[in-house]
Amino acid sequence: MKTIKKQFVESLNSYTYSGINKKLNEFNMNYSLSNYMKHSSLLFITLGLLCYSTTKSLRITLLITLLYLVAIPFVVYQKKRQLFKINLITSIFIYTQSILMYLREDKTVVDILRECEESNNNFLRRDLKEVNQYILKTTDVLTGLESLENKYTYSIVINAHIILKHKLIDGIVNQNLIDYLYTNIENYEIAFNEYINKRRSNNYLFYLILGLNAFGVYSLTNFITLQSNNQNSVMQAVLTLYYILNLITIIIYENWCTNTLVLE
Repeated sequence: MKTIKKQFVESLNSYTYSGINKKLNEFNMNYSLSNYMKHSSLLFITLGLLCYSTTKSLRITLLITLLYLVAIPFVVYQKKRQLFKINLITSIFIYTQSILMYLREDKTVVDILRECEESNNNFLRRDLKEVNQYILKTTDVLTGLESLENKYTYSIVINAHIILKHKLIDGIVNQNLIDYLYTNIENYEIAFNEYINKRRSNNYLFYLILGLNAFGVYSLTNFITLQSNNQNSVMQAVLTLYYILNLITIIIYENWCTNTLVLE
């Protein structure tokens, strides 16, 4: 029981402000204290006013506002994870397209990996630098390529590496295969960018709907209060449940957006 309780507390602590920043370090990102204070203040004022104007209860308002404030780091973490994934996948496109472009120029595999390190951004450069240093030290190109494949298990990386390995072992490349794979990656990149644009539009729509729902609840509550001149405990309970369910919906939605953002 103590172990379960400890794990639960550690899990909660990992999604506090300090916990989120530790997790974001893995992505070379951070969540500044000024942004956290700005988001918290804005949410505290807007949600506090909305909640109190509908529930007419300071206790419920503080409870709901506190729950939303606690959830801010988690939502920010999911947003930044999504951004990291998008940037990483974009880097994968750049990396594989660069390999094929340099293969067309008939460069050696070692030169290709070095050129890719110089042309790529920070999302892959560190790993490519480690691979190039390993190859320089051991001359084992195949192991270096496999280490990248183990970390980035994407089909387009594996396919591009297959052509690199053929060139390394046989000294020749199939230009038709290069053209075919390059076209496939371009089409994949176009489809991915379209998907991201649709996801952003859907994200704006999702939060717009939540805002309209909140406005509708506010208007309906005021209307009922004016008609009955009474704010009973049942209505307060329903409104409290409404705010809690909205928060759960946001958490599930952001987590789903992050987990479904994948590259095969």
